[in-house]
Amino acid sequence: MKISTLIYIAFFLAIFVPIDTKLIESPQILIWYFPLLILLPILIYQIKGIQKDILNFFFFIFIVGLYSILVQTNTPAYFFKVFLNVFIVTYFFYLSICYLEFNINNIYIFYIKGAFFISILLIFQHICKIIGFSPGVNFWYLGVGYNQRNAVLGDFNPAAFYVEPSNLASGLAPALFLAVYNLISKQAIILSKKKSFVIILAILISTSSTAFFSFFTAILIILFNRVNIRAILMTGGTIILSFLILYNTVPKFKLRVDTSLIVFSGEKSWNTGDISQAGSSLILYKSFDIALKSVENNPLLGGGIGSHPVSHEKYNKFKNYWWSKMNVEDGNSLFIRILSEFGLIGCILLLIFLIKNYVSEINAISPINWIIASGILTLIITDLLRNGHYTNFGLTLFFLMYYYNKKINNVVN
Repeated sequence: MKISTLIYIAFFLAIFVPIDTKLIESPQILIWYFPLLILLPILIYQIKGIQKDILNFFFFIFIVGLYSILVQTNTPAYFFKVFLNVFIVTYFFYLSICYLEFNINNIYIFYIKGAFFISILLIFQHICKIIGFSPGVNFWYLGVGYNQRNAVLGDFNPAAFYVEPSNLASGLAPALFLAVYNLISKQAIILSKKKSFVIILAILISTSSTAFFSFFTAILIILFNRVNIRAILMTGGTIILSFLILYNTVPKFKLRVDTSLIVFSGEKSWNTGDISQAGSSLILYKSFDIALKSVENNPLLGGGIGSHPVSHEKYNKFKNYWWSKMNVEDGNSLFIRILSEFGLIGCILLLIFLIKNYVSEINAISPINWIIASGILTLIITDLLRNGHYTNFGLTLFFLMYYYNKKINNVVN
């Protein structure tokens, strides 16, 4: 088997099957780690070194991490666990992109094909759920997907190979942007309008609030790139109409909106009625409160990479509630975790990175370069809201693609 084929298999598993195998009792061993372990020594041998910008980034977070251990905002175990994981995964993706000769377009097209397959699979799961065919809904017997063998179909939310629909939203976010773009544009790119509709349909039937947020984000990015009165009115109207339709027709979305407003306004007790069922909103509120406490004590640099569990132990004021021990390590949000672990400087550097490396429609050498940048930006914004893992769903791969897509666009220009 060719090395390039193995690389693409690793990409697919990292993005679309990003879970630990349930067939063996073990620590968290993600399925895609197996091709990584096979490929990494081969790629290191063939492609020596690492780009200076990436090396400087890791040197910075390493020094900050050592400092955080010295001032006891972090522990060596948490620091080295997370730092080594992020470094090894990022280094692997970097070497893979080098091996593929920095052909970001081909990597993106491969990703889109995978996203379309996952969308078809999700629709198939929902059909199986309607007809009551359990093996077509829950893939526990394959060692992937939802990990409850005896889940009741009525309570089960299909999410392809992901653990839950919010994970699916992250994995499909770049493809969702392309699908939205194709449906509102005269000419479709990469995917036909019919296939684009399939991806949007999969997002809608997932009933994930995170997926709907990703959908609105994609529309806003298109609006940002096409600033004129007509576009503002049309896009604004579409967003408002879509929100009202979802709010009034999707009970889970309505519940998430209502409970989030109540939780963050602090109007009711945490164990009252629907609020006690709004796990994600409560966890986000808890994690944000902890991050704020971390920033108060370490405003510039935060607690250091991997330190959120330490901050959680110090500042968690909700220890008596059932949801207080959930998402201890990741904060349930990339923004919250970065704020907690890297402080204000980390948030500012991320903002600079996103602005500096964004390829706008007017400056793109071709539509696909703008679509790649905007699709990945949709993913990052979605993860800032909901996914706190640094390496899940191929996130570091997408960051590298975002970076090199800009570099390639600049060179050609």
